[in-house]
Amino acid sequence: MKKVKEEQGGALLTVFFILICFAILGLSIMSVTLQSSKVRTFTDNEIKGKMLAEIGLLYFRETLEKELAQAQKEGAFEKNTSHPVRQALENPRDDDKIIEIINKVAKKNDLLDSNKPEESIKKYVYIPLPQQEEGGFAIAYTAYAAIPYKDKFAEPSQPYSRKITVSIIGIPPGSAVMQKDGTVQPNGQKLENITATFYINTVPGPFHYAISTPGEVRFFGGSNIIGNVRANKVLTSQQYRYKKENNWYSGGDETNKTYIEGKVFLTDQDDAGVYDVTNYPKETDSPEKENIPPVDKAERKTTKNELKAKQIFMPQGDIPSHIVDLQAKQPFLPGWEPPVIEIVEDESLSLFHNETVGEYINRKLAERKEGAPEPDEVVDETSLSSEEEGDGLRKIDEKKLKERMFIESRQPKPNDPEIEAPSLTVRLTGKTLYDYNVSELFIVPQNPSEHKVTVEMGKKGQFSDEPTKEGEPFTYKGTIYIQGDLDIVNDIDMTGTIYVDGNVTIREATNQKKTNQGTQNLAIIASGKVILTNRYEGKPIATPDIDLSAFLYSDFSLPETDATDSNKAEKGMEIYSVESVNRIKGGIGTSGGYIELNTKREGEAEELASHLSIQFNRGIFEQETPGLPAGDTFFIDIYDTQYKQIAGNEHVDIMSKNGGSR
Repeated sequence: MKKVKEEQGGALLTVFFILICFAILGLSIMSVTLQSSKVRTFTDNEIKGKMLAEIGLLYFRETLEKELAQAQKEGAFEKNTSHPVRQALENPRDDDKIIEIINKVAKKNDLLDSNKPEESIKKYVYIPLPQQEEGGFAIAYTAYAAIPYKDKFAEPSQPYSRKITVSIIGIPPGSAVMQKDGTVQPNGQKLENITATFYINTVPGPFHYAISTPGEVRFFGGSNIIGNVRANKVLTSQQYRYKKENNWYSGGDETNKTYIEGKVFLTDQDDAGVYDVTNYPKETDSPEKENIPPVDKAERKTTKNELKAKQIFMPQGDIPSHIVDLQAKQPFLPGWEPPVIEIVEDESLSLFHNETVGEYINRKLAERKEGAPEPDEVVDETSLSSEEEGDGLRKIDEKKLKERMFIESRQPKPNDPEIEAPSLTVRLTGKTLYDYNVSELFIVPQNPSEHKVTVEMGKKGQFSDEPTKEGEPFTYKGTIYIQGDLDIVNDIDMTGTIYVDGNVTIREATNQKKTNQGTQNLAIIASGKVILTNRYEGKPIATPDIDLSAFLYSDFSLPETDATDSNKAEKGMEIYSVESVNRIKGGIGTSGGYIELNTKREGEAEELASHLSIQFNRGIFEQETPGLPAGDTFFIDIYDTQYKQIAGNEHVDIMSKNGGSR
């Protein structure tokens, strides 16, 4: 993920020329390259072509970043602006301003098959190397339909995202001839080609990673992370800790290590790095957790080679010579290589400018009350249900269901022991809200200081005295705002965003596609704790259909506003998965503090399955997530980079930047 910064492009030209100099210098002495541990001899043109294609990929990315940063600086994210980029965000077209920016350096091709986009690309634009008589690269792309940007009051927010497939051909000197009509004609030699998937988007920073926090990440035990990690620093240990009968214990062995298939991005600070704290955490046999001692900066690791030398993030040890595929076979199984570490500039990982989750919910509620101050449903002694009637439940009046629904709780907070307050405010099950097209739901107390809200979600059968599998999961597409606590007891089928000004508990629940179409994009954004509890204890790690498809984000780590320096306890998100099994497809993030994962592996050799796996869900860029903050920064995320050769007799249509086409 690359954040677009506000700069004028000087770095682009500098990097461009430096790379060219290195390429020219390197090409004169290189004749062999190592790939997948096998030695292969290349011709000079193959080496030159590959390097020129890589320069072209960098040139394309840097050009987009420069143009989008300029638009951002000019106020493209300001409301009610007529800036052409803002118009492209809200009403994307095949000829909008963002497409126009791309067309400056690449030739657009019609998308013929979305499953094989590279086969649609046959026409390129040629970019010559500056101050060189011959040689350069050709760039082409094909674009998918964009997800429009929404940040108006009348509709749930939504970030912009445009997916494009980019193809770049390296054209060394002598491998093509400039024609009189302005086209570039390859002379029959093989050409080196790079293809990649680009996402130009405004998705907020935390949702670009499998794990993100401005603080530290503690990998205690053998987690499996498929995706990128963003943190200030990383602690790792083969030991994990867990609580049993009110005391803290630890376990672990030499294979109980975390595996990361992605990059580790560390904030550029004095103590940025990966620290191996293998002797911690220790068993305390007491109700108090052991404090992790301060790390020694002299022991930090900041490169992939340093990790490899100490076998950090390598639960299977050294890579045997016969292993060709180094990646994980399943999200819960380890691969072989340690991650690449990049030291990057500090950037905000918060969702809202100068707002907490609670403040954001209050603002959205105030906006809603301006248009319709009276609630649609009121809850007092009898709890409200979307599907059931009886046993202390009142079924929601379907005549009152509408696109924007407002439920007000007048249940008293249990402050007075003489007052027996209902434990439940609203139970959400089944497909009723989905069938009636409710897309924005507010569940709030009438007076937050006097009244409370508790919400349950799941299948109807799970709430009976003897739980069953009866009923449909709670099915919904849209945004839910809850000023209180949320308990996801069992399966849901949801695409959208849940804002919770309170704590979230997730039990043995999945979020899997049954009625909703496309990728299950769910973001759960809480001001309090996000707790995973009692999830699939004793079940095999490979049990099918137990994935929780969701991004989990918490503000709980923020320091209390009334706390003094002496009593500000360290806060963070902690996940314990020793006997339970947690498979998350999405990501986890916090606005501060730390993230601590405690888990173990089972099995031997290549079957060291982890009880805790987190796999980044790229669907956040490809499908709508109603209610996700719209964002006010451009990002460019690149995936699927592949290298191949174009045969000498394969037809490609290359035109010069200012010329015609054959």
